[in-house]
Amino acid sequence: MSREPFDQPSQVDPVEGEVAMRGPGATGVSMTPEAARQTGARLRDAADRAEQGHVETIDPDDASAVERWAKRLGVDAEAIRNTVLAVGGDSEAVALRLRSARGAAD
Repeated sequence: MSREPFDQPSQVDPVEGEVAMRGPGATGVSMTPEAARQTGARLRDAADRAEQGHVETIDPDDASAVERWAKRLGVDAEAIRNTVLAVGGDSEAVALRLRSARGAAD
């Protein structure tokens, strides 16, 4: 990622039948209780995988994943697909290759 991760947890409260999550920083979201439960489970799973050193894999055939990574890395979808073909689907390797290519072009 391009910035340091937050080391403080978010504030989470029930508000008018919804679950509101604020912070840290300028982050905030409101969701239904069921969406909050599912998000909580996903957060626990992702935290466990992060502690184990898991790196997300980019599937070049998954258009929504390619678009998400293109937006995240500031490139177009074709650059993501081409880079995955060159270095494999390891998201960190893809990001490194794209940053290197961008630095060489500057």
